Amino acid sequence: MNQRKKNIRLLIYLVTLVVITLMVYYSGKERSGVSFDKNKFTLDEHTVITEVILEGNDYVNRLVYNNGAWEVNGRFLLDKGMRDVFFAVLSQVEVKRPASESVTDSLLLVFRTVGINVRILNNSEVIKSYAVVGDTDRFTTWFLAEKEQQPYLMQIPGYHSFIAGIYRVSENDWRERFIWTMEWTRLKKFTIDYTDESLQDLVFEYADNIIRVPEIDAMDTAEVMDYLQFAANLQAERFLEEDESIAYNIQLNKMPYAMVKFEEIGNRHNSLALYPLAPDNNYVFGILNNDQAILLDKQNVLFLYRHPADFRLN
Repeated sequence: MNQRKKNIRLLIYLVTLVVITLMVYYSGKERSGVSFDKNKFTLDEHTVITEVILEGNDYVNRLVYNNGAWEVNGRFLLDKGMRDVFFAVLSQVEVKRPASESVTDSLLLVFRTVGINVRILNNSEVIKSYAVVGDTDRFTTWFLAEKEQQPYLMQIPGYHSFIAGIYRVSENDWRERFIWTMEWTRLKKFTIDYTDESLQDLVFEYADNIIRVPEIDAMDTAEVMDYLQFAANLQAERFLEEDESIAYNIQLNKMPYAMVKFEEIGNRHNSLALYPLAPDNNYVFGILNNDQAILLDKQNVLFLYRHPADFRLN
């Protein structure tokens, strides 16, 4: 065989090899499902949402826009920070890749057993409906569209986030952190009673069209209003579930360190019993209105502990 024929045969081999390589590459892309809609579950940031339903095995959390405000299960106002983070997730989450065939069946079993069902609505119209599962060990989150059998691995581009975590939070973690609403025009009395008899209790009363500290003749009105404004905006670090107080070694049969109470016109009362924790703990344990256990920032509580003399005009 002369050199010219050898060159032609080598060229044919080369072309054939290139064609086979391209065929394998493109067929491999099709089999691996590389072509997908990355925004399959993503909401446009301008989408109007009036209700989100998050349903787990033993709970249902309904976030509803009602009379100009977001509420949780019709019981509490929704925390604005949680709302903003959650809506940011809805508008930024995207598909990273579909699940491979080798793990799809096991993932579908997980969805059936522990999946969180999500429905997002605008009035009665369902905008998105899907299920969510997460793996805390691998820090991964999977979504499954309603009536489909293809799970998708999800991501927020640029962040290594456990997306499923925000879908799992309890009712208490959705609710607004302000522990009460104090209306100045309706306030009758605000008190802090200390169990230590050596400490002087603090009392504010509304009389003669002004809020006063009865023991003080010359009162620093600005200091009083600043203090009551702080008390009105007191926030919980966490609202605890019924069994969580045990972790803080609180013996509720003991007397609290202090009892905060306020009364408004119309016989509306609120109370907060405060129990000290260990000196190295950054939180103070409290019981709100005799039934809700909460944690408060220690520095905020220390500022709350005041006495009548602190409001005397110098």
